[in-house]
Amino acid sequence: MCQKNYVLELGKIIISRRISAELTADEISQVTTSHRDGYIKLKNGEWRQISYDPNVKFVVNYYAYPFGEHDVVVITDLDSETYRTEVCFSDETHDRTKGYFDWMLHQSRKSPFTLGNVVCTAEVKKSLGMQHIHRLIEKQLSYDWGMVGLGDWTLNDRAVENGGRVLSHHYIGDEYVYVLTEADRSSTTIMLEYEY
Repeated sequence: MCQKNYVLELGKIIISRRISAELTADEISQVTTSHRDGYIKLKNGEWRQISYDPNVKFVVNYYAYPFGEHDVVVITDLDSETYRTEVCFSDETHDRTKGYFDWMLHQSRKSPFTLGNVVCTAEVKKSLGMQHIHRLIEKQLSYDWGMVGLGDWTLNDRAVENGGRVLSHHYIGDEYVYVLTEADRSSTTIMLEYEY
């Protein structure tokens, strides 16, 4: 009797900042499709398809990344209210500052995000150079919310789409910095963490 393979429901796919920078769209699609369909790579290099147990709460697979020293890890959380799959490198699985990108949003055309009048506090101007300030503006415009957790990252993505307040948190130039874009998009303020 043939055993039927269980195809994994991936839900929303979340990728880390480094995955976004270092892997191509095709490579990301390949590892997520392999994960979904149950293909794993054995130590001898052979690919094997396994059957997932539909009753598990987490599914974790590792895929060798040919141009780096760390594997790509694909984790699907089946125990949460909304299924989601996270793709990151093995050395950043526990790094809360890795940043998250919604893969579908990342692949599609993003909604325009207006920052309004960008202002910095006096402390930011004194502590950070213009290069760092410009980098923070670029991060905000590219949906990079920095060190916020996955829940806050998702809230910021939704706020851009639905017109809410967006708050990102970054470590740049040896300082912890917040970037706050108002809900009405009239202004964005860059401030040091202790000024928030």
